[in-house]
Amino acid sequence: MEAATGGATRAGLTAALARGTPARVEPLPRHRLHESFEALRDAADRHKLAHGSWPTVFLANIGPVAQHTARATYAKNLFEAGGIQTLGNNGFPDAESVAAAFRASGTRIAVLCGSDALYEAHAAPFAQALKAAGVEHLFLAGNPGDRRADLTAAGIDEFVSVGCDVLSVLRATLARLGVPL
Repeated sequence: MEAATGGATRAGLTAALARGTPARVEPLPRHRLHESFEALRDAADRHKLAHGSWPTVFLANIGPVAQHTARATYAKNLFEAGGIQTLGNNGFPDAESVAAAFRASGTRIAVLCGSDALYEAHAAPFAQALKAAGVEHLFLAGNPGDRRADLTAAGIDEFVSVGCDVLSVLRATLARLGVPL
């Protein structure tokens, strides 16, 4: 330390280290890149063995397939990366039909999926109908931009989009579904 604070050269630091007590540095623990996701899928597997079904979320797809596919696919991939099954469909034309399908699904969590234009026209009534149908936690797939406050007031609990903390979303969703991690 004296050599370093005294302005020693690299050769001087090397010589000072050679004279002192050898330092021992513990290596950093090794982890595989996808280890955290594997742990979530293992927890979902244990849940299925114990309860006979996967933890599940309902995709509340708005409108025709061509207008919700991008975000429905994003949501499906996001949740299934953590072992959470998604219940898909061909989309719903109105809030009443999505609410009826949600009630019949037996799930507790839903994800609104649609285009920006469909969100503008239908996100609020769909969210209100889903909450009235018993949704405990409602996601919207996409970045709400300047509509965040309005969508939250309509019943959206959380937004998932590129750049969100996927592991945090998955851990919290599994916890909401009663899956011990």
